[in-house]
Amino acid sequence: MEKGDGFKKSYRDSLPETLVFNQIAGLLVATMLTLYSELQPARAIFAICILFSNSIGLIIHFLLVAYRTLWSHLFRDQATARSLFYLVLLVLGITLGNELALVLEGPLVGRLDFPFLSREHLMLLLANLLVAGVAVAVADGYLQKKRNLERQIRENEQLKELQIRTKLAALQSKINPHFLFNTLNTVVDLVHKDPHTVERIILDLSEIYRKLLFLPETATIPLGEELELVRAYLDIEKIRMGRRLEYEISIDEPLRGFRVPPLLIEPLVENAVIHGISPKKEGGRVSVEVVAEPNRLRIVVADEGCGFNPALVGPGFGLSSVAERLRLNYRGRARLSIESRSGGGTRAIVELPHAG
Repeated sequence: MEKGDGFKKSYRDSLPETLVFNQIAGLLVATMLTLYSELQPARAIFAICILFSNSIGLIIHFLLVAYRTLWSHLFRDQATARSLFYLVLLVLGITLGNELALVLEGPLVGRLDFPFLSREHLMLLLANLLVAGVAVAVADGYLQKKRNLERQIRENEQLKELQIRTKLAALQSKINPHFLFNTLNTVVDLVHKDPHTVERIILDLSEIYRKLLFLPETATIPLGEELELVRAYLDIEKIRMGRRLEYEISIDEPLRGFRVPPLLIEPLVENAVIHGISPKKEGGRVSVEVVAEPNRLRIVVADEGCGFNPALVGPGFGLSSVAERLRLNYRGRARLSIESRSGGGTRAIVELPHAG
């Protein structure tokens, strides 16, 4: 959101907030004049400052409401022109508010009496422009903090919802016929011929479900835990597909403690197996490589499968979930990219900020 948009939203949606700010600004200026100037009496100073702050603040408020209601479409796609127009509205509002306060001041307070466009009149206008400029800058800082906090709250809720959906999607993918039934069929085939392998399958299967069920909704997990989930999944697929699937996981031991959002790599590996290796008659290799580079951590999930065109196929929920959770967790400092060509395999590359 641009700087000017904050004022537009504030003055449009929150007249009470504007009124409170007007009183605070008037009281602060009156206090400073009472303490550091020779103007007296204090009662008149406070009355005049409150009158000026309300007149200027309310006129700015209504000018911005009118702009939002009547003319904002003129500058909808012109950020520079829109920002300049906001500045003009603020200066106009301060000037009109100053004159309104002078008109009202006579019958209400009776302290300021000088000709229009006199030196005193212009000095008062200049002083109000300076004070209002400072007040507007303070208000904008407050509004920016408020909007950032509101956005962070919204994004945290989105992240929590997205993580739950990702977790459910991962569970669903592990209980559908393509995985669970085929795994159980493999167990049945091997129960008498190779009990040791059956034991491995059951342990890997229980490890997968245990990790999926107890994954945190918003917190991060060590990269080593994520890779253990990946390894358990690939172990089962390797037993089921036999020589059609080979896999390799490469990571330096110190990087296992690096914390990442849960289910960051597993959906990419699952895509590589299901859409890359399985449709290919001779199968192929899936590799997961984690490398620390200057200021970033690079995670590459590559397969030697069929390849695809991401622009034509479009991202499924797994890829879109990873991309969206990277955006929400890292605020634009992380990214997911897909490199693929028909018959040449696919590489999914995740880049995360890393100080090491």
